[in-house]
Amino acid sequence: MTHKELRQIRDEHDLTQRELGELLGYNANYIARLERGEAPITKRLEKMLRAFFSTQTRRRHIISQGNLTLREWEELKAAYDSRCAYCGKKQERLSQDHVIALDNGGQHRITNIVPACRSCNSRKGNRETMVPMKPSELQDISMGI
Repeated sequence: MTHKELRQIRDEHDLTQRELGELLGYNANYIARLERGEAPITKRLEKMLRAFFSTQTRRRHIISQGNLTLREWEELKAAYDSRCAYCGKKQERLSQDHVIALDNGGQHRITNIVPACRSCNSRKGNRETMVPMKPSELQDISMGI
C-alpha cells in the first residue's frame, strides 16, 4: 500500500485524519505523517487497514446508529483516570473498545465502550471473554486497596 492509497482510502470513506487515527489507535499527526510519506506504512498497519475497510460498510452503518461523541469519549477516559479498563495500566493512548463487539451486534454507544490499551484491545478482539473493570474498581487498584 502506498501513502497515496492511504489518503484515497481515507477520502473515499469520508474520514478525517483524526477519525482514522482514533479508529486505528493512532493520533492524527501520525496519520498525517503517513500520508506525506514521512513514516513507513508497515505490514501490520496495512493489515489493520485492509481488515478495517473490508468490514467498513457494516461498521459505518452501526457507528451511524450510535451516538458516542468526542466529549463523551473524553469524559469516559477521565472517569477511568486514563487507565485501561482491562489491565488497569495508566496509558496516554487508549482505544475505544466495544465490550460487545460491533461484529457481534454491539452498538457504538457510551454504554458499550470502555477505554482499553492497544494490547488488551487486540488480545480481546471480538470475543466477550474479558470483563472490563468499573472506574471505581480501578481507583481501588491505583490506591493499593
